[in-house]
This record gives sequence, structure tokens and C-alpha cells, in this order.
Amino acid sequence: MCGRYTLRTPWRRLADHFGIPIKHVPELFVPRFNISPTQQVVAVRQGDDGREAAVLKWNFTPSWSKHGKIAPINAMSETAAEKPMFRSAIKIRRCLLPADGFYEWVKKGKAKQPHHFHLKSGEPFGLAGIWEAWGKDDDRIETVAILTTEANDLVRQAHTRMPVIVQPNDYDEWLDPEMQDATSLQHILSSFPADEMQADAVSDYVNNSRHEGEQCLAPAE
Repeated sequence: MCGRYTLRTPWRRLADHFGIPIKHVPELFVPRFNISPTQQVVAVRQGDDGREAAVLKWNFTPSWSKHGKIAPINAMSETAAEKPMFRSAIKIRRCLLPADGFYEWVKKGKAKQPHHFHLKSGEPFGLAGIWEAWGKDDDRIETVAILTTEANDLVRQAHTRMPVIVQPNDYDEWLDPEMQDATSLQHILSSFPADEMQADAVSDYVNNSRHEGEQCLAPAE
């Protein structure tokens, strides 16, 4: 699964990586070391005039949810197209969540050691997301869920699932709203190669979702 991630990459570098005009810098964008569910997150999606950056709330709320009480943070990529909650979004409302790492916890005796998983190259990447609008007028909010897939050999030491990391050459296809056959997108939703990733044991400071800052990535003692 994916319950926390990081985004510390400078916005100009992200804009270049994701093909977004620099004028679309979200007002809320700052380096973040402990992005957690229910927080606002930066997402890349296809707008009327090309790719755009949007600020969404990380807890997917389907448009038909009464009082907004249904709000998962993840969706299984293998079954999302079949689920009433997700099937409309994965068909026409797909996005990418810029990230440069995510956290999982590895069981160590009776405790769990947080690890930061990232690309060996240090490059940012896009997590596969689906978004939805809930509510009307002043109460309207846009929410997002991260798609997950089977964990690769590296992430499996912590969890059986991992977030879908979309390869850059698949960004166009994933974001294209005209591509509405979800089954044809399954090739994008596979596990990212383990040999291109690295896991670093980090301080348990990150365990608290209210904690932020570089201390979240301090090496474990």
C-alpha cells in the first residue's frame, strides 16, 4: 500500500519532468517530508490547455458518498475498473502524484522500522492516481486515491503491496482522457523494477504523521 510519501524536489525540476508550465506552481507547494492521508497533495492531470498541477485532498470520496464518509486512500489497480467506487475515475479522471520517495515499515522483532523507498537515480517519479469531485458549489472538494500493485522484491520486505510508479514514457497514455479502456492501461500498472530502487532505514520520527522536516529522513540509529 502507500500511506506516506515525500516530495522535496524543487518545483522547476518537477515542472520539467512532468511537462507542466512553471506558471502552474501550486500556491501550497513546499518541500515535504511526510505527506500523509487527508492532507492536500499536488497532482498532475490533463486540463483543457494541456497538463496542469492541481491541489487535491488525499482521501478518495466518490461523488455519491453521503456526507463524504467513504474516503479510502488507496485502490487496487487490478480491480479498480470493476469497483463502483473507482471505475468512473480510472476511466476518465486519472492523474499523477509527483513524489521522490515513499515510506513503509519493516517488522524488526516486536517493533517496526520505517524505511524510505526511492529511486537509485534520485529522480522524482509519478504515482498513479485517480481523482473525483465531491459536493457542490462552496462545499465542492476534489479528492484522490493512489493505485497500488503487487510489491516488487525490494518493497516486499515491508509489505505485499506498493504504489504504482508510472514510467515517464507512459505519462501521456496514462493522463489521456480519451483513453477510456481501463483494461488497455494494465501494462502501466505493474511493479516498478526492484533493481532501480533503494530502501534506507530512517528515524522513527516519521512515525508521527504530524511530524515534518528533514528529521523524517535522518538515518536510523
